[in-house]
Amino acid sequence: LCLAGDFTGARAIQGRLIALHDALFSSPSPGPVKYALSRLGKSAPDLRLPLVGPNDVVKARIDAAMDAALSEVSA
Repeated sequence: LCLAGDFTGARAIQGRLIALHDALFSSPSPGPVKYALSRLGKSAPDLRLPLVGPNDVVKARIDAAMDAALSEVSA
């Protein structure tokens, strides 16, 4: 949308996804992203040491942000 000059539309999408972006980067390592991809059926959530997956608080934050983003898309 930005490339097409539709900055209003681009800002709307960014607004819908900002909570998800924040959640995915709320914990170090690729663990949060792998967890989110596993929820979509695109990856296994497993990581090799020394990397670790997100804790339950981060998972809940990712779940809520993904649910909110997806519900706005389908609305």
